[in-house]
This record gives sequence, C-alpha cells and structure tokens, in this order.
Amino acid sequence: MIGHWALGIRHFAPVSGGSRQRVGLVLLKPARRDGTVPVMATGEDALKRDYPDLRDDQILAIGVYGETVAAYRYTVLSEKVPDPADRRTFAAIADEEQSHKQRLQALLDKYHPDSAFYLSDQDKALVVAGPRLINVRDVDDYRQVLDLALDTEYRVASFYEVMSKRVQNPALRSVFEELAREGFCHHQRLSELTRKHAPPPAGP
Repeated sequence: MIGHWALGIRHFAPVSGGSRQRVGLVLLKPARRDGTVPVMATGEDALKRDYPDLRDDQILAIGVYGETVAAYRYTVLSEKVPDPADRRTFAAIADEEQSHKQRLQALLDKYHPDSAFYLSDQDKALVVAGPRLINVRDVDDYRQVLDLALDTEYRVASFYEVMSKRVQNPALRSVFEELAREGFCHHQRLSELTRKHAPPPAGP
C-alpha cells in the first residue's frame, strides 16, 4: 500500500476554442500537473459540440449507462485509495451517481417502457471517457483513473446541458438541467482533490 499518492493530472486540450461568453453553467477545466486550474470554460462550449440527433429514450439510456459507469469507478476509488478523506469523498460521489442512475432508469421505464436499442461505442463515448473497467494498483493507475473521471464528468455534464435543450418532455428537461449542475459540481470537486494532492513545485 502506498502511504501517500502525489497526483499530477494531465491537462486536456481546450474545448471549442475556450469561449468565455457569459452564459449557462460554469465548468472548471481539468487541473494541471502543478495543481492549478486553467481559465474556466462556460456551458456555451458544450452547446457547440456536434451531438447526434437522439430521441428522448436514447438520451435517457445513454445517461443511465454513464451514471452506471461513474458509480462503479467511484466505488473502486473509494475502496482503493489510501487517504480516508478521499475514500469518503469518492464513496459519497458514488452514491450520488447511483441515485442518478436509478432516477434516469425510472424515467425511462415510465415514459418509454417498450424502448429497446443497442448503445454504440459512439453513444457511450458521449458520457464516458476511456474503458468502463478500471484497476487502481499504484499512483500511476490513480492518475490515469482521475484523468478519466475528470474527462467523464466534463462529458456527462455537457451532455445533460445540451440534451436539456433538446428533449421533448418538459419533465426530462428539468431533470437534465439539474444533473448538468451536479456534474459540473462533481468536476469541481475532483479538480479540488487534484490540487490537494499536487506534488510540490520543482526547485530552481
């Protein structure tokens, strides 16, 4: 067991030109290796993404998949990381994601009980970054999984924000708006966790 894992999370490429228009929800970009966070992007960036045309039942099913994967990953992190405070944070987020999954599944069953279709890899990539299964054995694995978690929270929050403006059912619209806000909050919490464990700056 490693007593302390100093994290150095890779910085992802900026999205949609880094627009800073004052609209929508505010989203923190993933942290740099020194633990600092680059300029914030806004929800407008998400609206510029080229999402496919999706029916309401497809949107719900994609959301269920994303929340299922997220709950699993955070559960693994809650069991594997050495810091007790971090374990509690990941366990709490895992519970939230599981609740989101159950909520979306209930809506899918209620409004589209006969819906059945295959989720393609492209569909899954709208809300999940990287492989579904993870393994956390050492600091390098931890860094990689946190990279995936940051990217995934960005994707899923952006997905919900965009789909809240596309769904036909008003009840679904309000749910997606709420889940988008929570996804951005999760992203910020992960960014703060990254800063907490950032390695000290290199000497002169």
